[in-house]
Amino acid sequence: MQYFILCAFSFDSLKKISNFEADYKRTVRYGRFKKENERRHE
Repeated sequence: MQYFILCAFSFDSLKKISNFEADYKRTVRYGRFKKENERRHE
Protein backbone atom coordinates (compact mmCIF):
# COMPACT_ATOMS: atom_id res chain seq x y z
CA MET A 1 0.00 0.00 0.00
CA GLN A 2 2.75 2.43 0.92
CA TYR A 3 4.54 1.65 -2.33
CA PHE A 4 1.39 2.47 -4.31
CA ILE A 5 1.06 5.86 -2.57
CA LEU A 6 4.71 6.57 -3.28
CA CYS A 7 4.20 5.73 -6.97
CA ALA A 8 1.12 7.93 -7.22
CA PHE A 9 2.93 10.78 -5.48
CA SER A 10 6.03 10.58 -7.68
CA PHE A 11 3.85 10.35 -10.79
CA ASP A 12 2.01 13.50 -9.69
CA SER A 13 5.30 15.34 -9.09
CA LEU A 14 6.61 14.15 -12.44
CA LYS A 15 3.52 15.54 -14.12
CA LYS A 16 3.95 18.85 -12.30
CA ILE A 17 7.64 19.00 -13.20
CA SER A 18 6.97 18.29 -16.87
CA ASN A 19 4.20 20.90 -16.90
CA PHE A 20 6.61 23.39 -15.35
CA GLU A 21 9.24 22.53 -17.97
CA ALA A 22 6.71 22.93 -20.77
CA ASP A 23 5.62 26.31 -19.39
CA TYR A 24 9.24 27.39 -19.03
CA LYS A 25 10.10 26.37 -22.59
CA ARG A 26 7.00 28.13 -23.89
CA THR A 27 7.96 31.28 -21.99
CA VAL A 28 11.54 31.17 -23.25
CA ARG A 29 10.38 30.59 -26.80
CA TYR A 30 7.82 33.39 -26.50
CA GLY A 31 10.43 35.76 -25.07
CA ARG A 32 12.79 34.98 -27.92
CA PHE A 33 9.98 35.46 -30.43
CA LYS A 34 9.10 38.83 -28.89
CA LYS A 35 12.73 39.96 -29.06
CA GLU A 36 12.93 38.97 -32.73
CA ASN A 37 9.78 40.97 -33.48
CA GLU A 38 11.09 44.03 -31.63
CA ARG A 39 14.32 43.83 -33.58
CA ARG A 40 12.38 43.70 -36.86
CA HIS A 41 10.32 46.76 -35.99
CA GLU A 42 13.33 48.94 -35.21
